[in-house]
Amino acid sequence: MRRMRRVMRTMRRVMRTMMRTMRRVMRRVMRRVMRRVMRRLMRRVMRRVMRRVMRTMRRMRRIMRRIMRRLMRGMRRVMRTMRRIMRRVMRTMRRVMRRVMRRVMRRRMRRVMRRVMRMVTTRRCNRWRRGNGRRRRGT
Repeated sequence: MRRMRRVMRTMRRVMRTMMRTMRRVMRRVMRRVMRRVMRRLMRRVMRRVMRRVMRTMRRMRRIMRRIMRRLMRGMRRVMRTMRRIMRRVMRTMRRVMRRVMRRVMRRRMRRVMRRVMRMVTTRRCNRWRRGNGRRRRGT
C-alpha cells in the first residue's frame, strides 16, 4: 500500500510537471498559430475595409463631381445673367453719360460763346474808340 501511494504520488508529480510543460508548449504553439490566424484575418478584414473605403471614396468623388458640375452650371448661368445685366447697365450708363455730356458741352459752349461775343464786342468798341481818338488827335 505504501509503495502504491508513493508510486501514485510520483505519478501525480510527473503528470503535473508534464501537464505544466505541455501547457507551456501549447501556449507557445497556440500563440504562434493565433498570430498567423489573426494576421490572415486582419489582412482579410483590412482588405474588405479598404475596399469599402475605396468604394465610399469613389462615391463621394462622384457625388462631389456632380455637385461641382451643378455648381459650375449655376455659376455659368449666374455669370451669363451678370454679363447681361452689366451690358444693360453699361448701355444705360453710356446713354445717360452722352445726355449729360451733351448738356455739359452745350452749357460750356454757351459760356464760351458769351465770353467770345463779349470780347469781340468790347474789342471792336475799344478799337473804334481808339481809332476815333487818333483821328481826332490827328485832325
